[in-house]
Amino acid sequence: MYLVPWNVETLAREQAHVVIAAHPHTRVYVFGAQHHALTLTLLGAVVSESEGAPRGWTDPGEAVQLLQQSSAHSRSLLWHPRAIGLQEPEPTTAHRLASLFSGPGFFSEVGVPSSLVRARDGFDQRPDETLCLPGPVPQLLQTQLGSTACSVVDVQATMSRPYATRSSVELTGLVRPSRVPVLSPSCRGCGAGLMADGCAFCGVGPRIGSNEPRRPAHRASADTPLSLEEEAA
Repeated sequence: MYLVPWNVETLAREQAHVVIAAHPHTRVYVFGAQHHALTLTLLGAVVSESEGAPRGWTDPGEAVQLLQQSSAHSRSLLWHPRAIGLQEPEPTTAHRLASLFSGPGFFSEVGVPSSLVRARDGFDQRPDETLCLPGPVPQLLQTQLGSTACSVVDVQATMSRPYATRSSVELTGLVRPSRVPVLSPSCRGCGAGLMADGCAFCGVGPRIGSNEPRRPAHRASADTPLSLEEEAA
């Protein structure tokens, strides 16, 4: 299973096709989401650690359901010491002037236009989320987070980030899955649990007996588009 930010999803799919071409029996699910690398890493860890747990998963299709649940409610946040040089969201003139003279720091959320807010106004933590950030934590960020409870993790972003500057720090408002995955029939192509519109791993259509029209079973190959769930469960 590949968990990738939306801006490199095409590249990940190309890499997955190479893997499938070399190993035809390999099943690959590419999960592209509007999250940054820190959040995707933590989502993967949360789902992985729930394998075999009472409210966790024993089947890859169930793991995808839990991943979608957590992804839909978690937030990919960023802290910027200054707004100068930031592309997404585009800073206003007031933001740029504030960066020149006072350097207050700003928070933003990936995928939310016009979400740039001054950090000195405080951090709005949701009651169901755990704030995670990579260490070491800049002193100014520590000060601006104040009494906000947070967890420091040893994860650093290395890829291109159009939503951040070189000095930006990724933060994650992590929400763990709250619903037990739905048990579903096994895919007749690869054996994974089926999703609402078929198998996430090999593209086989709905189970036999469904009211939806059946798509022909096939094995994912370099010429076959990989299936991707667009909406979270």
